[in-house]
Amino acid sequence: MKLAWHAKLYIYLVFFIGIYILFYNIFSYPLKIDFLFMLILMSLALTSYFGEITIRYSFNFSSIWNAPVYFHYGFGPLFLIVFLETVIESIYYKKANIKMLFNIGQLLIANWGAHQLYQISKDYLSNNFFIHFIYFFLTFVILNTLLLASIFKLADMYTNKLILEILFLYSISLPIYGIVFAAFYTNPLQTVILVPTVLYFIRGQITRKLKMSFDDDKLENELYIYSRQYLFNYFNQDNSLTFPFWLTLIEYTQHAEFKNISDFAIYLRNLCGPQLFCRYTTNRILIISHSPLSERLHAAQIPFTNVKIENNSFNLESLLTDLEQKLNQVTRKSAKQREIALSNSVRLATIGQLAAGLAHEIRNPLTAVKGFLQLYSLGNKLDTETIQLMKTELNRINQLVTDLLYLSAPLNEPKNKEQHDLNQLVCEVAELLKPEFKTGVQLKLQLATLPPVAMDRNQIKQVILNLVQNALHAVSNSQGEVLLETVRNGPQVIVRVRDNGPGIPPDLQERIFDPFYTTKEYGTGLGLTICRQLINAHGGQIRIDSHPGRTLVEFTLPLS
Repeated sequence: MKLAWHAKLYIYLVFFIGIYILFYNIFSYPLKIDFLFMLILMSLALTSYFGEITIRYSFNFSSIWNAPVYFHYGFGPLFLIVFLETVIESIYYKKANIKMLFNIGQLLIANWGAHQLYQISKDYLSNNFFIHFIYFFLTFVILNTLLLASIFKLADMYTNKLILEILFLYSISLPIYGIVFAAFYTNPLQTVILVPTVLYFIRGQITRKLKMSFDDDKLENELYIYSRQYLFNYFNQDNSLTFPFWLTLIEYTQHAEFKNISDFAIYLRNLCGPQLFCRYTTNRILIISHSPLSERLHAAQIPFTNVKIENNSFNLESLLTDLEQKLNQVTRKSAKQREIALSNSVRLATIGQLAAGLAHEIRNPLTAVKGFLQLYSLGNKLDTETIQLMKTELNRINQLVTDLLYLSAPLNEPKNKEQHDLNQLVCEVAELLKPEFKTGVQLKLQLATLPPVAMDRNQIKQVILNLVQNALHAVSNSQGEVLLETVRNGPQVIVRVRDNGPGIPPDLQERIFDPFYTTKEYGTGLGLTICRQLINAHGGQIRIDSHPGRTLVEFTLPLS
């Protein structure tokens, strides 16, 4: 999995803090290197190899020597043991460098924190040495789990179940560690020699028991969801792979039918059959199959990407990185398609509203024109005022039809989109509307420094013109004021139109963008509807916030 930059930064931070603690403390405590300590180092290497248990993730008993070394030799040798332990594990199991760095920092910090807490609390503990061991072990477990939970969260792998399973593993290891700790203080030499051997023989039994307990995330229909760590171990250890096989990475998207990713996984199991499922991240599932799943997933309209593996010469980390990048492109394209489909469905619903509203809006002026023509057919002459009224009504019908044709067009990105100076456009609108200013009404400009904005100049000019005209119509007294403002807000610019008019009642604000809704005597009720469609086509948003004595209408435009 390709980690985000903040997750990598956190890993480096944990590593450097751990290394700082190591070098600051290792020379502050005496290093007693004797024959027994050298045997412990050898036993550590063997324990790392024989004590590895692979279930949903890897777990190792090499830290079994931490408490005996700490209580027998002190804090300095413990740090040396912890450092060597993580390096040896990483070499054995070919862990990625960044994983090794986090493991080193994580264990050093957790052991240092356990040491500090133990030093503060040891005088309050009973004289039973085993109680001291349990206290040290539990504080280490808590600190270590917190560090693991934090990186899981940053790496988008965190689940409550995962943390509970890690704590369960520690609860199983406590009696084993306790037996080794007690045996070490009874006969250290024999304990150091026997521990790797015993672990070698009981590792299989422990692994089987753990697999039966919680290795797999078992859902309905005998569905198991494995972890990413299991996936890597599956390919590293299983030499009997059958080729070709497919890796399919699938995106979980919110849907009313699926309450969570587990429901989605059950759906995939029914759709794809009994394959190997891996919970890749909190919202992605990886499927390993011996037949392509493309047709089924395409038919179900599920975002996915896959790769066919022909032979054993493949790099799993590289393949997964490529799958992630391709799926990111697929999900972006899928989201865009859903957005277009949604906008088209909204557009169709709007056309239905328009058809009903248009019939009503056109019938009234047509009735008036028809009446005048009937009078004319009876020999009555039409005066200039009547003819002008007829022209006005016909122009209104023409405007309604023009607006309807625009609103019924699909929502596509403007074709004449170029880089323009938005502030200059705002100034042009202000100059254009000067003749419409009522006596005493002021139009103020407050313009921020903006980079060029990609837009269709005429369309955005139409939006600003419409909004400012609405504001001018709203203010009627001599104290009326309209403020036209531009603001830069990160990756977008905002155009705001404020006025100190009477405001719009809350119940009417919900309908303000509906077709044919208007508070003006001669308005068509399509102006704000068209404004919203133009802004949406530019990838922006428009909203209104109105209270008695003030109204704000603003829209956003992306800078890129």
